[in-house]
Amino acid sequence: MKSHPNVPLYFVSPDGQPVVLRDMAQVWRAAKERVHHVHDIRLGEILVCNGVLAPARLLEALEAQQHH
Repeated sequence: MKSHPNVPLYFVSPDGQPVVLRDMAQVWRAAKERVHHVHDIRLGEILVCNGVLAPARLLEALEAQQHH
């Protein structure tokens, strides 16, 4: 997979652990695993800013989470 200018991505998980997504494959995997249960809005913002996740899809996921 080719490199991306915004990778690696660094952020802190909700439990305080540092998280590093080192390549786009990890970014996509994180998006797919977490899109239905977004705990960390910052991850959602990172994914949207990097074009991995559409803003509308993030909003759908957040709305669905509020109903559970």
